[in-house]
Amino acid sequence: MKSMESPGGNVTGTTDLHPEAISKLMEFIKNNVKDVTAVGILANEGEQNTIVNVTQAEESLTKLGLTRS
Repeated sequence: MKSMESPGGNVTGTTDLHPEAISKLMEFIKNNVKDVTAVGILANEGEQNTIVNVTQAEESLTKLGLTRS
């Protein structure tokens, strides 16, 4: 598939993650939680999809000057 926006061809399936969901959530926390410096993330890191989500969250936090606690 070419991309989520324009997959091309005959494609079927689902996704439970919007491409910007995690970064938008981290931005919301940064902009709306007073004096926030770290964000706690509870995750079952035995699941591959969870590892992907946590990695995206950590990357977003770093860009925002926050850490994972």
